[in-house]
Parts: sequence; C-alpha cells; structure tokens
Amino acid sequence: MNEILYGVGRSVIEPFSGTGDIIASGELKDANVSSSYSMEDVTGGNKMFPLASFLKDKTMKISATNAKFSITLIQYQDGVTKAATANAITDVLTFRIPSTSFKLPKLAIAGSVSINGFTVVEIAPTVAGTYQVTTATDTTITVMATDVGKLIDVKYSFLSGANAKTYEAFQTSMQKPFKFTYIFDVYDDSNNKVYIANLVIYKAISTSGFTLDFAHQTASTQKFEAEARDPQRLDGKLWDITFDPIV
Repeated sequence: MNEILYGVGRSVIEPFSGTGDIIASGELKDANVSSSYSMEDVTGGNKMFPLASFLKDKTMKISATNAKFSITLIQYQDGVTKAATANAITDVLTFRIPSTSFKLPKLAIAGSVSINGFTVVEIAPTVAGTYQVTTATDTTITVMATDVGKLIDVKYSFLSGANAKTYEAFQTSMQKPFKFTYIFDVYDDSNNKVYIANLVIYKAISTSGFTLDFAHQTASTQKFEAEARDPQRLDGKLWDITFDPIV
C-alpha cells in the first residue's frame, strides 16, 4: 500500500503549565514541522575524514499559517497578559455633518473628541468651523448652520465594554511555553483514509512575534513559528508521532 500525505491538518496548542487558554485550529492554510541537527567531528593527525562524529545539538521547528485570527495566540507569541480593567477604545468616523446637532454612537470620554479642521469651544458655537461637545447619557456635537453638509473626520474614545478582551505587553513580558499537537490524515493511493496521526511536541516556545498584516478586501492570515524545548520528562522524551489505523 502506498501512503500519501494530502492537504493540511489541524493543530492544538495547550499551555505547558497545564492551565490557561487552549487554541484549537482546524482551518490552517499551511503547516511545516521539521527537525535538524549539527555534528561535532572528531579529527586527528593529517587524515582527510573525521575519526567519528557525534550529535552536537538538535532542533525541531514548527511553522503554520492560520486562516482564522486567534486573539489568544498572542499570549504565546509575545507573552502578553489579560488586563482586568476597562480600556479606552478609539474610533474615527468619516461623514457629512447632517444637522447643527448630532450624536456620536458611543458615550465619549471627556476631552477625547476632535474634528479635523474644526476648533472646540465651551459654549454654543457662534463662528463657522467651531463645535461644542456636551456629554450626559450620550455625546452630542453642536455646530453652526453654515457647517452643515461639510465632510469631516471625527476622532473620539470610549470605554470598552464588560466583555472586551485586552492584552498587555510589558518590558518584562516573556513568551509562554506550550505543548503542540499536530493532527493529520494519511491516505492510500485509492483515496482512502488509512491513518489518523498525531505529532506531539511536549514543550515548545514561539520564535516569532505576532503580525497584523492587512490589505484591501483581503483576509489576513496569522503566521506562527516555534521551536521545541526540553520538557525535562523522566523518560527523556521530546516528541513522538503516532499513526492510528482507520478501522
């Protein structure tokens, strides 16, 4: 029977400590796991070839691209921590002024509203190009009648909601080690699935920070790279791969 690897598999990232967020991805665009090593040669005399060679170091590298964006993956890439308090969210709105008085979608933080080409005033505006901001249960902006219809950019900030997710990075932040499992299928030359396989790396750490790569009307993918580390197991195991027959 000929065995064929076809397509891309799935992955699971689990915290090495055993507690924390688990990231399962069934929508990878690509994945690569490769091992390499270097040798230390023993030489002597004037011989052209080494007398012997011994393993010097080993490396197991992981790289994958996720079709979906995972917020929690940033924890493993940059060592960020979750913030327990609300944070300020900034937004920019571009529109034509609809009337002399209009409301912003969110309750603005005091002092955060600015309009390009306009000057804020404390009282109702009496000069074109000025605006007043009043905040109670909502945020209302008042302008002169001569400014109605002008195209403006409004920048303002508001407090994040109760379900917001905020992650913070500090100078002392460090990547968190994790256990990595890659799940893939093996087929025969009759297109039958013959094995489900697991490649397990018992301890790994990210070797690349996160990237937010945006393009017009294009889905952004999330690249992930990591290397194996010594899990210091009693049995000395670093990784294993298992092929379970489909019955």
